[in-house]
Amino acid sequence: LAGAIATWFGSGSALLTSAFFLTFMLFALRGWRLPDQRPPGVPEKLMSGIKSGLRFARHSGQMRSLIGRTLTFSICASALWALLPVIARDQLDLAAAGYGLMFGMFGTGAVISALTITRQLQKAQLNTVVTSHVLLWTASTLVVAASEIAWIAMAGAFGAGAAWVGVLATLGAGTQSSAPGWVRARAVSLSLLSVQASLAIGSAAWGWMANSAGTQVALVASAGMLMLLHFMSRRVFVRLGSAADVTPFADLPALAVEGEPSADDGPVLVQLEYNVEEANRARFIAAIQKVEPTRRRNGANDWRVFRDLGQEGRYVERFIITSWAEYIRSRLRMTVADRRLQDEVSKMQKPDTPIRISRFLGVETHEDISS
Repeated sequence: LAGAIATWFGSGSALLTSAFFLTFMLFALRGWRLPDQRPPGVPEKLMSGIKSGLRFARHSGQMRSLIGRTLTFSICASALWALLPVIARDQLDLAAAGYGLMFGMFGTGAVISALTITRQLQKAQLNTVVTSHVLLWTASTLVVAASEIAWIAMAGAFGAGAAWVGVLATLGAGTQSSAPGWVRARAVSLSLLSVQASLAIGSAAWGWMANSAGTQVALVASAGMLMLLHFMSRRVFVRLGSAADVTPFADLPALAVEGEPSADDGPVLVQLEYNVEEANRARFIAAIQKVEPTRRRNGANDWRVFRDLGQEGRYVERFIITSWAEYIRSRLRMTVADRRLQDEVSKMQKPDTPIRISRFLGVETHEDISS
């Protein structure tokens, strides 16, 4: 549409029309009222919220995989975005209307792909859908790079648009389905930041290469790099999250503490004592190692398991959380999947011996050295 308006009325008119229609978004947002969905407990401060979002991404293997795949694709795909105007002008000898039509073909492919994504995810795993669209992007980029005929290059742009949405929409679905509600917005923002940063850095790099060696060389190099990175990350499997990954575990035991600390008190040391039969100790170690990432992404620092040298089979799990408010939030962040991993550890406990849980609050100590 922008290309058609630019052809009929000039490129400035297309920009003014775009700005005019964007004003309707302001009225739509003013009338948008969402229910209050704030989680219970003390609200997080800005920097604390940013840190907890980054901590979740760091200690969630699924989030690392999704963001990694987003980065590798976007930084290579940025070449076509950055060089498409140059290709239209120099390689295909198109004016503004021709470039608008080429970009329109890209958009048409994107829309058609968006309409079919749900059906594709119903028939195949997310990892398979992403891989197929990465291959489609590579082939489409090579078609655009090799063609000097406008309609063939436009066909390549159509395929690239379909692949762009096919990769990023499916990775976005994986992100939203894998992140619990308390951190979902931050997980999505990290994914968007990965795309925008990759486009900015990649556009500058591919533009420099195009200036030095030509646009066709830059496009072919970007396609080759995408295939290389895809091959190197072939074992990085991405998937849709399950209901257990995002559903909060509601049946939490009551806190047996004398006197509720204030929100800023801390740090809090949590200690769990296990007694494990000799036959189950290897399985216990394997099971509790799977618990570590869940503790850390929900708020724990300095997580460690210790073996008692004075009592065979006694193990102590310890971790520290920065404040009492953060400890309460970490309990509320536990999902059904997190609890299942903890239950696997609990199965190794000696039958008639309960797991002992202790919570310690940090105190300030000052030594008076005055005399």
